[in-house]
Amino acid sequence: IADELHAYKSPKQYNVLKEATKAYTNKLVIGISTAGDRENSFCGHRLKYCRQILNGTIKSADADALFVFIAAAPVDEAGNVDYTNADVQRMANPAYGESIRPNDIMNDALQAAFKKNLVLDVLKKNGLNYISDIEYVRSPNVLGYRNRTDLVAGVFRGRAMLGSYEPRTHRVVPTRRCPILRSPLSQALNACVNVMNEQHIPVFELGRNMRSTLRYVSFFANDAGDVLIDFVVTSDAGKRPEWVKRFAFALKDAFVRLQGVSFSINDSANNAIRIAPSTVLWGDSLLSEHYGELETRLCASGFTQLNSEVAAMVYASGRDWLGHKSHVVWDLYCGAGSFGRTLAPTHRLFGAEFSERAIETAEQLAQNDPWASVYEVMDLEKVWPDHWTRPDVILVDPPRKGLSELVIQKLCEMHGTDLIYMSCNPESFAKNAAKLDPFYIIERIAAFDMMPQTRHVELLALMRPRS
Repeated sequence: IADELHAYKSPKQYNVLKEATKAYTNKLVIGISTAGDRENSFCGHRLKYCRQILNGTIKSADADALFVFIAAAPVDEAGNVDYTNADVQRMANPAYGESIRPNDIMNDALQAAFKKNLVLDVLKKNGLNYISDIEYVRSPNVLGYRNRTDLVAGVFRGRAMLGSYEPRTHRVVPTRRCPILRSPLSQALNACVNVMNEQHIPVFELGRNMRSTLRYVSFFANDAGDVLIDFVVTSDAGKRPEWVKRFAFALKDAFVRLQGVSFSINDSANNAIRIAPSTVLWGDSLLSEHYGELETRLCASGFTQLNSEVAAMVYASGRDWLGHKSHVVWDLYCGAGSFGRTLAPTHRLFGAEFSERAIETAEQLAQNDPWASVYEVMDLEKVWPDHWTRPDVILVDPPRKGLSELVIQKLCEMHGTDLIYMSCNPESFAKNAAKLDPFYIIERIAAFDMMPQTRHVELLALMRPRS
């Protein structure tokens, strides 16, 4: 039985099962999926094939060997489905009310409707009225997907703890377990709190205890379940607290999946988590992580796409939407270079990023790629890479505030190049797209549920030059 077929990255896993049954007289392979809406995925292609068998378009011995059952929601004349209608949900889910809980599926549908409407509203607000609907792509996992978290150190009922600031206050609310985190992160979090109390680690308290204290702790877990911890401390007149190394090695003994610990100092008065690069105290500073079949290396102290599975879907969609092989790609705000590498250009890949460490990682990962790669540390608020070879595709994945004015100006001047825009903030995306609108038209746009159970939504847009 091959359940959750839509999670298969390629036909290989399915074909292995088919091949393994060849010697049996009465063989039966059952493939089950609850997501046939990604038309370019393996599951999407399989769904098309099954529909053609049902309508009689395909007739063959292989087709006759299949029993096909499709429970589908009805589509209206405009191609829309009302997933917030309980009757529609029942039509698309044979086990509705039995093994499928109506409340859970309704919650998922309402989140999807909310996020789609949020994006459409900001597009219209910024004058992009020609977009009447957008694609919506769900996360394969609605819980246990988040690979990284930053937590605040505090005191609760006389004990050290980790948590988050209550909105608009400096009161820390303890976090003991978070359902959206990958399970090793919750385990590492509790192990860390135990060590903090066993080792009597002094904790930062605003206005009371502010020197040589633990201020923040960040955790990263990769897809293999290994963990990195990075913590931020205050110093005593610039000196590293004496307990730092003791704390790091106590963490090593407390959690078997921990692969490395690093730290940095932050004596600033604001809420910035880090103001200096981290120093490794023991073990690794980076762990291998996969976006689909692409390998990258990530740390606990830097930026990551928090949902690796959805990030892989975004990157693959950008590549597939282009409809042609790219020759020269510019990857602006490239991070460790994963998006650009997914496009696999035939000639050259250029990447620009403000973080020195991210560029070092990108260069290491690109060493075995069959194309030439050039990565540069660059502040795109002030500098534009005029010296690079002219691209046929430009990727942009800016921070929440959006593209710099310089980047917008230069993209307008470079009119004639395809643009793929990935954004974590619909507001800034819509404002930037409106400024680019005289030169670029949005040909395709989708909202990806990067962080289920939150308001967050990730956008991907393919923008073509206007003729």
